[in-house]
Amino acid sequence: MEWISVKDDLPETNDEVLITYCYEDNPKKRYVETASYWDYDDDEGHWTSVWDEYSTSRKRKIVVAWMFLPKPYRGEI
Repeated sequence: MEWISVKDDLPETNDEVLITYCYEDNPKKRYVETASYWDYDDDEGHWTSVWDEYSTSRKRKIVVAWMFLPKPYRGEI
């Protein structure tokens, strides 16, 4: 699996993927988390994350790349 730039392609609506993002005030520092992409036919897609509801930051996240999630571990517990 490789990272896909959001400039090259976007995931399907409602697909949960890994994203790499930064904050607009510090674009060199990157973070990774899971998120879903939503396309509302308004020419602007939206990314949602389970962490968004806990965020107290007013800084804007900029998603720069994404990749499909790996398959879950299926070995013994």
